[in-house]
Amino acid sequence: MYRFCRIFFILIAIPFSSVVFAIAPPWIDLPEDDYSKLALFEDERFIALNDLVVQYHSIPKTSEDHLKERIQALQKISNFLSVWIHQEKFKHRRYFLSNIERIASNKRWYLNEIYVRYINRQFEMDYLKSYHEGLGGMKTEYEPIYLAHRRLYDSNIGIYWGEFWYETIDPCHRQLTPYYDLWRKQQREPKPILSFFMWLEDQNLSRDISFIEFLDQEQLDQNTVFVNEGVLYLFSKGKAIPVDYCEEGKEYIFSIDLAEKLLLIPVSKTIHHSSLSHGKPVLGSGNMTVSHGKITSIQLESGHYLPTLQNGLQILDILKKMGILLEPSTPFAYYDSLGKHEVTLGEFQCAFR
Repeated sequence: MYRFCRIFFILIAIPFSSVVFAIAPPWIDLPEDDYSKLALFEDERFIALNDLVVQYHSIPKTSEDHLKERIQALQKISNFLSVWIHQEKFKHRRYFLSNIERIASNKRWYLNEIYVRYINRQFEMDYLKSYHEGLGGMKTEYEPIYLAHRRLYDSNIGIYWGEFWYETIDPCHRQLTPYYDLWRKQQREPKPILSFFMWLEDQNLSRDISFIEFLDQEQLDQNTVFVNEGVLYLFSKGKAIPVDYCEEGKEYIFSIDLAEKLLLIPVSKTIHHSSLSHGKPVLGSGNMTVSHGKITSIQLESGHYLPTLQNGLQILDILKKMGILLEPSTPFAYYDSLGKHEVTLGEFQCAFR
């Protein structure tokens, strides 16, 4: 349902034929400035562009009632720039104009996603609860594991985390807890979640906010494991390749969906467990290493789903049901109130089954 936030790399033209790379995520707005000064070249069309930008920024930002008006104003700016880009003869000028048009288009996409959620009432708690805890008509013999949505504190780095429903509903799936804390402190009485996203529109947000990438269906299919004679395979370019996810120093996460499909992918800055589930309930979640198609370790670890010891036993049952060979000597890690424990798979089952 939710698309992940796409990041665009922008080439900003500067003097002496050099360029600098910048990132323009969709939540970054058009600057309120004289664009002829920003561009470092003169053209009478900047008068019209400046007027369009002034009109856009004159529209109230913090009210959902003006979302559609802002989207339409950004469309006018994009249309104006697209015509200019097509007519412009000089390459360095097209660079600049194209970058501004991208910022306008990205922001329009973001506001439109907010607007769609608003008119479909997807910011309301009833919808959020149904989305994150509903099974979508799926029937399963196993216990679903739900996306965490409770306020937790990490004493190691001194931050609050864990309210992941807001990460899911955000069009860019950003980690917004510090901003949410600030907004909540400023409210004299409880307000709906939509008000938080409208409040964000009037904040000086960093372009470097961490976000989660939600994989599309094609990407999910590419990372769905199938099992043959106990060996794990992934399809790559039409061929079945035994999984080799065991490089030292790297982390690999897995998720088991409600259809009992196993998904496995390397972790990155933007890839986490919710990348595979989109925040929906799962049957299993954790870390795993695989060598030549054989599981070599399992860690019962996921900040998004916080799997319990019983979830761990369930994961092992599902893996066995899939026909995966699990050696009792396989390293297995789990967490409890005392911290992390590293045992073997056989020891874990003997202790808790």
